[in-house]
Amino acid sequence: MTQKELTERYGNKPPIAVYADSNWGGLELLDVEHGIDEYAICRWNYGTPGKIHRVKIQYTKSESVPYIRIDGYSISFNNLMRV
Repeated sequence: MTQKELTERYGNKPPIAVYADSNWGGLELLDVEHGIDEYAICRWNYGTPGKIHRVKIQYTKSESVPYIRIDGYSISFNNLMRV
C-alpha cells in the first residue's frame, strides 16, 4: 500500500488506541489489518498528525505478546491505551 493510499484511507480516521511518548503526544493506532500477516496502521502525533505507517505486528516468543517496531521504538500492545 502506498503512502497516498494510506493517507486517503486513514487520514481522517480517529485513533483506536494511543501510546503516550511524552507530555505532548505519541503514537496513534488507527487500525489493525488482519490476514496471513497482521499489520498495524499508526502515526505519530505531537499536535499535528505525522506520516501514516503500516507496520508488521510481531509477537514475543515467551508470552506471545504483540508488539511493533517503529522508528527505533519497540512498542508492546500492552502499553497502548484504548480511546
